[in-house]
Amino acid sequence: MTTKAKGGAKRTPAQRERDLAIITQLHFQRFSQAEIAKQVKKITRAKYSITQQTVSNDIKEIEKRLSEATIEEANTARMEKLVELKVLKAENWRAWRRSQEDAETLTEESVKPKKDARRKPVPVKSTKQAKGQSGNPAFLRLILDCIREEKELLGLNAPIEIKGDFNIDSQDLSDDEAYERMVALFNAGATAKHTANSKN
Repeated sequence: MTTKAKGGAKRTPAQRERDLAIITQLHFQRFSQAEIAKQVKKITRAKYSITQQTVSNDIKEIEKRLSEATIEEANTARMEKLVELKVLKAENWRAWRRSQEDAETLTEESVKPKKDARRKPVPVKSTKQAKGQSGNPAFLRLILDCIREEKELLGLNAPIEIKGDFNIDSQDLSDDEAYERMVALFNAGATAKHTANSKN
């Protein structure tokens, strides 16, 4: 594609791209469009001259490209952040499941050898105990944080009123109570979302 310059001459695509690079620098240095036209002629020493209107059109093209590049960069950064959140969320789900597994305690006790034993290895008595766990609610809090960030990045945050006290940070709560409140929060959010969708 060629563009028409002053005097009827036409710029080739390569010449226009060169002019666009020069105009970009001069435009952001606050040169007027008329002065930019003169500077492009002086810098390039081209056989053609460009008008103020050509500079104006080129600046519009520059701004369009910059806008598209900014949007693309923002989308790329958003996608990278979403991938990071998905990985972090998956790690916390795995940690949450591990925190629900039985905790095993291994106790080793040396058995005193008999008096007539001759440098025999001291036998060891091992005792293993398993204790059930209800899960660490801290991992659920981190998962919720990931979900909130994902919703914000995707523009899915809608005002939903959830009534009730869901403070899981209270020092007075046991792990079981904290977990129950976390489940209640999930259920309340799901119910509120379903109600909002039904009204629509």
